[in-house]
Amino acid sequence: MKLRHMLLGMLFPLVVIGAEKPTTTAQKHVWVDLMEAGEGALGLKHWRQVNVADSTFRLEAEGGGVIVCTGKPTGVIRSAEVYENFLVEFEWRHMERDGMRANAGFFVWSDGLPAVGIPFSRSIEIQVANFDRDTANFTRHGDIFPIHGSRMTPDPRFAARGQRSLPLEFRAHGTAEWNHYRILCVDGVIQLEVNGKLVSGGYHINPRKGHLMIESEGGEVHFRKMRVLALKSSEAALGESQVARVVASGTQVRALYNGLDLDGWKVSEGGGFKVADWKLQATKGVLSKAVPERGVIQLDFVNPEPMEALPVRLGGKGLDIPIKKGGHRLEVNLGSGAAVLDGQAIGQLGRGGDLELLELGKRGYFSNVLHIVK
Repeated sequence: MKLRHMLLGMLFPLVVIGAEKPTTTAQKHVWVDLMEAGEGALGLKHWRQVNVADSTFRLEAEGGGVIVCTGKPTGVIRSAEVYENFLVEFEWRHMERDGMRANAGFFVWSDGLPAVGIPFSRSIEIQVANFDRDTANFTRHGDIFPIHGSRMTPDPRFAARGQRSLPLEFRAHGTAEWNHYRILCVDGVIQLEVNGKLVSGGYHINPRKGHLMIESEGGEVHFRKMRVLALKSSEAALGESQVARVVASGTQVRALYNGLDLDGWKVSEGGGFKVADWKLQATKGVLSKAVPERGVIQLDFVNPEPMEALPVRLGGKGLDIPIKKGGHRLEVNLGSGAAVLDGQAIGQLGRGGDLELLELGKRGYFSNVLHIVK
């Protein structure tokens, strides 16, 4: 047991989550209020749109400010800033409890955009849930785990399932009651305190610098008293794998498909496009929408079978190229028409006009249809 405690002390020498003022030079820094109102679609100064509807997150004045998340569609918003070492805390409450639907999350050290073909980003997720039961693989709150390519070793002081750290004690309050999270992230080490007690954590995390994210995933959830304190960065330069793929300051991202309806889109007669939360199912026909003249269109598509042509046209022009089955990411420069598929240049689409999405067959879908302006 003595050796075990010595090893844990070596792993977590800087992490003192109970201290109101962390013992670093960051004591001279100030807390940033992440609830501050500002301009933009979300009405929040420190948060930016990614792949949800403008109505998914909103700021209400109740009790000094509450971020209300409807839970629909599934997706995320991101922090405007990027963080390496920091302390973040907030209160949350779920407004419903219906099986597994009362779900959400808070992501740290995140990429700025979702992973290919899914609504979430590569990051470390801290579970924010109000499930009606635990399972063998996850609990009702307080789990910490890497998603979509991130890496983490669970802190051995807590229970674990693979790379997932599970809290040993259930500490959340009931439906519509407020809970407090305090999350400390230092040099690739994370610890979570729930309602005043340390419950889960991990280390050897990559990436360990990136955005914060708030997740929408099914149920209405509220956040308040959210603030962040930036701590001193590590002295050694971080390697490429230790830094997330961040979105540059000033970049604007707008979801062209909002996950709720086909507002602004035109469906061809007899078309078979269906709204399925974050998925835009495309079994038949053509779906089109006018797009701006500048910026980049980025979209993902999943085709269950190989295809002989790109399932996207711009300004009436497409590309006849073989497409392997699976998930893909397409980026099109609206100024030049230059198209990049899965990181490789594939030719020119049209310039201007409508963006057209074509059928993908049964079980095929589009997602993360974004307009990005840098």
